[in-house]
Amino acid sequence: MIQSPTNDDSGAPAPDRPKQADIGTQPASKPTAGGSKPRKGWTCGGYQRELRWSYKHERKTKGGARGKARASAAAAKARGSQTSGTSASSTSQIPGVSEFTLGSMNLDFISDSLVPELPSMNPSFGLIDYSWGNDDPSDLPTQPEMVDQSDDVGAWGLQSSSSNLIVPMTLNQSGSPDYLPDEDIEELPDTRADLTLVTTRNHLGYSTRIPQSITHVPSVLITQWFKSVCTVWSAYDSDMNLNRILATSLWSESEAVSACLQSMSASFLATRIPYMRQTSLTMMKTATKAIHNELAVAKNTIYVNSIPTGLLFSLFCIGTTLCWIDAGQLGIPFLRAAKSLLDKVNRQQPELHDQDINILNFFNKSWVYCDMLLSVVSYDDSQEETPIEGPETPSPEPKRADDIPHPWTGISTTASTLFTRAVRLCRSFRHNVRKQAPTADDIQTVLRQMEEAPKIEEQLLQLEYDSVVPLSETGDQHTPCMHLVKVAEAYRIAALLQLYQTFPDLVALRIPDTSSTSRRGPVPWEDWIVPLSLRLIDILEHIPPESGSRMVQPLLCITASTGLRLDIPESSWSVGSWLDNLSVPQEIPISVNQENCDIGEFMNQLSDVGQTEHPPNMPTQLSIDVGNARAFVLQRLNMLENTLPPKPIIMAKNLVQAIWAAYDNEMPGCTAVHWVDVMEAQNLRSIFG
Repeated sequence: MIQSPTNDDSGAPAPDRPKQADIGTQPASKPTAGGSKPRKGWTCGGYQRELRWSYKHERKTKGGARGKARASAAAAKARGSQTSGTSASSTSQIPGVSEFTLGSMNLDFISDSLVPELPSMNPSFGLIDYSWGNDDPSDLPTQPEMVDQSDDVGAWGLQSSSSNLIVPMTLNQSGSPDYLPDEDIEELPDTRADLTLVTTRNHLGYSTRIPQSITHVPSVLITQWFKSVCTVWSAYDSDMNLNRILATSLWSESEAVSACLQSMSASFLATRIPYMRQTSLTMMKTATKAIHNELAVAKNTIYVNSIPTGLLFSLFCIGTTLCWIDAGQLGIPFLRAAKSLLDKVNRQQPELHDQDINILNFFNKSWVYCDMLLSVVSYDDSQEETPIEGPETPSPEPKRADDIPHPWTGISTTASTLFTRAVRLCRSFRHNVRKQAPTADDIQTVLRQMEEAPKIEEQLLQLEYDSVVPLSETGDQHTPCMHLVKVAEAYRIAALLQLYQTFPDLVALRIPDTSSTSRRGPVPWEDWIVPLSLRLIDILEHIPPESGSRMVQPLLCITASTGLRLDIPESSWSVGSWLDNLSVPQEIPISVNQENCDIGEFMNQLSDVGQTEHPPNMPTQLSIDVGNARAFVLQRLNMLENTLPPKPIIMAKNLVQAIWAAYDNEMPGCTAVHWVDVMEAQNLRSIFG
C-alpha cells in the first residue's frame, strides 16, 4: 500500500519506485514511494522536461556575462546530478519549470507612471507575429491573442510583440507562478515597471511606428482658409465677421461648405504655388458636385421655419472665387442660383427666430454686393428684376448706415444698392444706343432710362457719409469702422461719376446758369467729371493699402480711372500735324558709334528731333493732377495684386490702361469713347471685388 505524501522533509524515495510517464508538457506532482518530497540534487520522476533558457531577446547589460555564466553552470550542474544519482542530504525544493507562451498566460505588471493612461475605449489590436527564428512550429500560437491597447503600453509600447517568447516561471506551494530569483535573470536598467518579459523594439527591420508628420490635405486646406483666405475675402475680419462665424459652424456639418472652403484655399494657394492649379480645379469640381446635389434637394423643399444656410453660403463661396482660377469666370450660374434660392425663402415669409432672421438679412446683403459686381461686367435682361424683398430690405434714405458692419457691403448697403442701379442703367443705355438699327421699342427704352437717371442721382445726392458716426466697431485693428465709412462715400461718388459720364445732360443741370448759357452741347469733362474723379481718388488715398477694405477697392479704382481724361489744349492741336505726331512718334536716333561719340557729335544727331511747327506743349495743372491720379491707381492696384488673388487685379490693370489709351487717342475735346465700350470690345471682364 502506498502512503500519502507528508509535509515533513524526511524520507527518501523507494528504490523500487517505477518511473512516471511524461504527461504532455504540464508538470506532474507525483508522490514518492516513501511519502516524502524530492530533495535537492535528486531527479524528480514527474518532470521530464528540463529548464531551457533563451537569450535571444534579452538586453545587454553590464552583468550580462555573469548572468550567462551562472545559467550555464546551473545547467551543467543539473545534468551532472541527473547522471550521477540523487543526493539524500538535500533539503530544498526543486522548482517546477515549464515553457509557456503568451497564448496561455495572463500578464500582470505595473506600467510606467510617466506614460499617460489611454482611455478604456481604445480599440484592440492584434499582436503581430514577426517569426523571431522559431524553428519549431508547435511553439507558435494557433490564434493571435487580442490585447487591449491600454494594457500594452508603458515600457513595452505598442510595437512589442511577444507571442512566441518562452517565459521561465516557478510554481509556489499555492500553485501561483513566482519569478525566479534575481541572480538567475538579468535586471532591466533604469525602469520602474515590474516586468517579467523583455522585448526589443526593432525586429528584423520592421517598424510599426506612426510617422511624425502626416499631411491630411482637407485639414490643411481648411486651416489655410481660416488663416489666410477669410481675411482677403472680407472687408474686415474678426470674431464679428459672420463669414468666419458661418464657416466655423458649418464646415464640419455640410459637405458642400467643406468642399467649397477647400476649393477656395486651393485656388488661393494656386496663385502662389503654380502646381496647385490642378488641385484647385479638382477641388472646385468636387464642390460643384456637392452644391448640385444639395440644390436638387432644395428645389423640393419649402423653407418655413428654417433657411438653407449651408447651401447659400456655399453658393456665395464658389460664385465669388471662380475668378481666382480664371479671371474671365464670373460665377454667374452659382450667384444666380443663390438669388433664386433667396427669392424663394423671402417670398415664403418664414417664421424664423431672431438669429435666423439675422442670417437671412446677412445673405440678402451679400447678394446686394454680388449683384453690384455683376452689374459692372455683365448685362442680362433678367437682372432688371425687382430687388430682393426680405426683412429690412435697405431703402435709400439720407445718411442711412447699417448698425452692424457687413463683411462685404460695409456700413452702407444703400450706397451699394444705388451704385448697382446706376451702373446697370449706364450699361443698358450704352447697349441700346450702340444698336445699328434701333426699333421704336429701343427708343422708348432709352427715353425711360434717361428719365430714370435723375431719380437715382437725386437719391445719391441725399446720401452723405462724411458726418456719419459708426454705431459699432469691426473688431479688426487694421480696419476701423471709419475705413468702411470712407468706402461708403467712395461708392456714392463712384455712382454719380457713372451717371454723369453716361448722361451728360445731368451735368448741365448742376452747372450754374451763368456758365452754362453761353455753352452749347455737353459740359467739358474738366469742369465737372474730372474733378469728381479726383475727389474719389482723394478718398482712396486716405484709406491705407493694408486696410481689410482693400477687398472692395479694385472696383473703386476702376471707376475712378474712368474719369481721368487728360485735357489737351486746342491751341496745340491741328488736324494734320497732331495726328502725324501721334502715328509716328519721334525718338532719339541710335547710331552704331554712339558710345564713342562726344557731346558735339551727339548734338548733331539730335538736329532733326523736335522740329515741329508748333511750340512745345506745356501741361496744365489739371493734366498734372490727372497724371498723378493715374499713377496712384496703378500703384494701388499693384499693391492689391500682391495681397489679393492676383488674376482679377491683373485684369483690372489691363482694363484701366486700355481705357486711358482710348482716351488719349481721341482728338481734343472729343468724349465719344465710353469705358463700357472699351471693356466689351476687349473682353476685359472679371469679378473686381
